[in-house]
Amino acid sequence: MRTLLLSILLMYPIHESGTSEVDFSKCKLTSEGLDYRGNVSTTVSGRTCQRWDEQYPWNHNYNLIGGNSEHENYCRNPIAGEQPTPWCYTSDENVAKELCDIPICECRDTQNGEAYIGNTSHTLDGSQCVRWDSVNESDSDYLNVKYLKGSKSAHGNFCRNPNNDTAPWCYTATVGGTWNYCNIPFCKRSSSECLRNPNGFDYFGTENKTVDNIECQCWDTVEPHRHNFSMGFMGLSASEHENYCRNPNDDLMPWCYTINSTIRFQYCNIPNCPEHSYSCVFSKENCSFEQLSNNATEWVLETAEEQTTLVLTITENMTSLQNVLPSLRLPKLRFTKTGSCLQMNYRSHGIGLTVRTDKKNFTSLSGSEEWKFIKVNIDNSEDTYQIIMTPTPITSSGVFAIKDIYINCFACLNDGSCIENGKFCDMIMDCLDNSDEENCEVERLKCDFENDMCNWKFPEHGVKWNQHQSAEIDGYLGYNAQGKSIRHNRDWKNKL
Repeated sequence: MRTLLLSILLMYPIHESGTSEVDFSKCKLTSEGLDYRGNVSTTVSGRTCQRWDEQYPWNHNYNLIGGNSEHENYCRNPIAGEQPTPWCYTSDENVAKELCDIPICECRDTQNGEAYIGNTSHTLDGSQCVRWDSVNESDSDYLNVKYLKGSKSAHGNFCRNPNNDTAPWCYTATVGGTWNYCNIPFCKRSSSECLRNPNGFDYFGTENKTVDNIECQCWDTVEPHRHNFSMGFMGLSASEHENYCRNPNDDLMPWCYTINSTIRFQYCNIPNCPEHSYSCVFSKENCSFEQLSNNATEWVLETAEEQTTLVLTITENMTSLQNVLPSLRLPKLRFTKTGSCLQMNYRSHGIGLTVRTDKKNFTSLSGSEEWKFIKVNIDNSEDTYQIIMTPTPITSSGVFAIKDIYINCFACLNDGSCIENGKFCDMIMDCLDNSDEENCEVERLKCDFENDMCNWKFPEHGVKWNQHQSAEIDGYLGYNAQGKSIRHNRDWKNKL
């Protein structure tokens, strides 16, 4: 019976599923939510999350992809198998961590929807699904139940695809094995002209030429190449896809049939979507960059003297140097609303380095025998940018070494100068325009006066605030402008 139904219902997921514009900042695609990059910042009990780039009130050793500051105080699940769903450290001194209530995205992000864990419980014809734990998996009509991941009862009567079928489905009777497909729409993230994941399944952009610049064949035609996608795929009709590059079969990347009768198909050259930040620690081998020339001289990874950290080093005898030294180009990035800052460590002898983009030079680095830490402001004059580092020979021989590169600092609004993320909203004005202390969340302004005066500044003349131990309460006493004593209690924390 299952083979017969498959041939009859094969078209239903194609024409009935459609696509769903999903706000991925408010839902997760998988149970663990390792993919979740939304902005929920409160736990199931309503507690506010602690920022990932802070160690108060809870110390931790987590290093999130893209840098902890990029994830602010949003719920995350950094390590598979550690927590059942996104979570966070809380700003409550009495509760270290809690889970967050992140709902499931009601769509499928792969062609077959094998990872779908939403709450749809009706089939295409409107039939009610039966619970997965109400059928006997030892019965030959219900053998696919054994492929469900985790507890059967946890899946309730929701549509699933345990056997990697054409689409999510469910049983509609507890005897006889009757089943049907479910109408689970495809997740349509956006029409961005870039890839948000490596294989580009969710690419809905308008690129219509291959890597060899051959024009793509329209999906609703079978000339010059016949194919099985002319009826539609990914929740849209074939004509809606026009002749744009797509990945309907979970291939390596988006592709298309070509209008060249001798070349059936080719992949398309679609760039990855840029991120806001960049993190490169050579010892962790997490660096992404490109060398822009193929000279005999090249950048190589070596062990720095008296250090275990790996560095990027270039060395060459200038008498045998051909043309120019190879430049390094970092991935394309997006600006933050206030600009961006690059920071890195370097040392050099006989070779200088220019830091620039295609449109602007930012700085030129000269020799330094010791490791030198630098910050470079990158103003937000463009929508996206790529940092290019170009070495220049100064003497007949030389070396330039780079150790760790980060682009995730905060830039002051007025002059774009760089400050460290830790100095953002720390109750101290580091930007001349005070932009580092504006629009700060109240819970970030932590000061309990237990160790010091929290860098509070006082006028040269007039009544001064002082620390005093209170015998009556667990806190401190100070004096207001009228000279009257007041109490500071721990319960007042985060309410300043």
